[in-house]
Amino acid sequence: MKFLKKTSVIYLLLLIVGCNSVSTKFGEDLIKIKEDNILNNNQISGIINYTKKYSVDWHKNIAPFWEKEIEDIAVSAKISFDDKNILLYVVVKDPVQLNDNKGAHIWRDDSIYISLDGRGNSDSKNLKKDIYQEDDAVYIFAKTKEKDAARVIKHGNPVYAGKESNHLIKSIIRDEKKKETIYSIAIPFNEISTAIGQSDTIGIAMNIAHKTKSKKDLNWGAILGNAKKGKVRRYNYLRFSQPDTFVSIAPKTLRLVDSNNAEISLALKNDKPVTVKITQGNVEKEFNFDINKKTKRYNIVFPEVNPIILTISDNLENKLDSKEFYIKSPKLNYIRFKNRIDKLLKNNSNKFIKQHLKSTLAVISDSYNNLPFQTDLRTKRKEFMNFTDKILDKLPKEKCNFDDMISRGLPFVFAFIAKQDSSLQFYSLQFPYAWDKNKKYSLVIYLHGAVVNTNPLNGLLTSFDNGNQDTLFTYNKINPNNIPPSHRGFVLAPWARANSYYRENGEKDVWQSIDLVKRQFNIAENKMYLSGFSMGCHGTWRLASRTPDIWAGINLASGFWSKSDTSLDFLIPNAKNLPFKLWVGSKDNRMFNGVKEFYPKLKKMKYNAELEIAKDLPHTYPYKNFQKNIGYLLQFTKKERPNEFSFITDSFRYQGIYGIKMEVPYNISEKNLPQFECRTNGGIVIINSKNTNGLQVDLTSNGLDMKGNIEIIWNGKSVYTGKTKVINLGQKFWILKKY
Repeated sequence: MKFLKKTSVIYLLLLIVGCNSVSTKFGEDLIKIKEDNILNNNQISGIINYTKKYSVDWHKNIAPFWEKEIEDIAVSAKISFDDKNILLYVVVKDPVQLNDNKGAHIWRDDSIYISLDGRGNSDSKNLKKDIYQEDDAVYIFAKTKEKDAARVIKHGNPVYAGKESNHLIKSIIRDEKKKETIYSIAIPFNEISTAIGQSDTIGIAMNIAHKTKSKKDLNWGAILGNAKKGKVRRYNYLRFSQPDTFVSIAPKTLRLVDSNNAEISLALKNDKPVTVKITQGNVEKEFNFDINKKTKRYNIVFPEVNPIILTISDNLENKLDSKEFYIKSPKLNYIRFKNRIDKLLKNNSNKFIKQHLKSTLAVISDSYNNLPFQTDLRTKRKEFMNFTDKILDKLPKEKCNFDDMISRGLPFVFAFIAKQDSSLQFYSLQFPYAWDKNKKYSLVIYLHGAVVNTNPLNGLLTSFDNGNQDTLFTYNKINPNNIPPSHRGFVLAPWARANSYYRENGEKDVWQSIDLVKRQFNIAENKMYLSGFSMGCHGTWRLASRTPDIWAGINLASGFWSKSDTSLDFLIPNAKNLPFKLWVGSKDNRMFNGVKEFYPKLKKMKYNAELEIAKDLPHTYPYKNFQKNIGYLLQFTKKERPNEFSFITDSFRYQGIYGIKMEVPYNISEKNLPQFECRTNGGIVIINSKNTNGLQVDLTSNGLDMKGNIEIIWNGKSVYTGKTKVINLGQKFWILKKY
């Protein structure tokens, strides 16, 4: 604890740098200070005592705040605080402690959740506007087979959300003799945007996810809530027993959603005079506080300018504390982002790094420029700040290193103008490990699953932070002696306009992105593979079953349900010459039931199809499984055209395969789907078709690849005899491109 000396000075220095487009002239009235000493009117269920000096046995003389026992599970929780942390000591009595999960999946087995409302102000009225404020957070802690683990589940500051937080763990000990798991945890005040003395109360809720015999959890309050659905978090409010003297500063409102002003809270309990000095540009303000042995709190209001540097001193030489804050607003975030990109561009000469950085800025700029036209402006402003915060957190500060990105398998962002509507779209591209521009490489196209948030910046974030999915990127150095399969070639992951289900424009974006990659890089045409998870599995089958002559192999993962194209039986004969790897988790009930119907249909037609059921996995697609499946596909190269093949279509955009295209009417129904069968025998091409009035037959190396004099027999009649060329039969029609 930093006790106040004879005359304390709190010196607040605000520097204006890196914000050239923001005015640096401020009037005297733009920096304000106002008293904010209102007590929170929550029902108090106990008092948290102050621990002056932390020790490992701080909990010994403290009574539990919460004790509960259900069936064979019991819990006891103790709480305290010191100058910098909320301290928790939770003992769970459990006959068996088991958690063999990793990373984002530690919640699946024995673990505990702790939810905090740092200022004790997240009541139901506040939740109507903000589900999580900056002083709210939910953490999960677990003792896994691999290590003691902690993660942020929810946070009012989105930069924290999803992050590993092992630094919060003092220890997690399993005592098999007593059958107890003991969690000792210290959560810093500053991780929940507060500090000692900033509030009279704190809200705490816990969920003990050690399952009872009847699969129940033990709950103290309710940790999660969704105001839109009428569910509100329920906290147990505890009052702080404040130290005799203290001084602290913490952000109260730095994210500007509704206002152009930020607020920082000053809290003090002083037995000596205190002076607050504020300097911002050429404006200087000073506030004096007399002796007051009761807690006083003040809000200091700042204009929309960055950064804010606060220094607490007992004189101008001896600092007690120093903090730097950045105001978040769409405008300021955009300025910070552009400044960072401009700096990185200046420090990098690699053309792919430049393309990556310029593309990233283009997507950010497009979203920023569209903000004024959004119907739900408040939500979109918040989202813009959330996503740009997270992406900026992952961007290097000084220089992007091309070799380092490749050695860790990090994706590049490449933007493009969609031909069908002139909108800005983008895709992620992972380079092969130790890429050599003179070598030909395989290309894996990965189609993502459905997302909760369809904002394009959510798709962009995946290239920088893969915390919300399991499959593509690891951020770890690749072992050159054991290169994972997907890193042996290019991996293309299009952002197909969120939940487009790879139809219409989203479908066209996929084809255009493939074409762009093939034009820019040396791709082996006979080693192109299509893979997708969930909605992307539907998309993979949708495209593969209509263009089977393009691919060397197909991976379908957990996308087998009634509205997926895998339920369209008429498509199955189209792709019978392709190798397939099907994958699903045994606990992914709907998809598991779906694949049990789909897979036998492939085997009935003697498909080269392999099914793997991952034991005990729900609806997810872990990186190691993705790698194993891609490794399986890489053994195949695209087959030569078979002597017998057939094709049926439900879309005028997909007119045929292997150089034979059909006239497809716009008014298609399942009763009159255009289709053909083709058989080649030496120089004879035999085609039988239904529900189409015209054909185009490409006999050259771009199509059927026939040699010498050729005869075409269509529906029992000889319609052409001659040299190899492109032949039009019957009704003329438009040949459509895929985008």
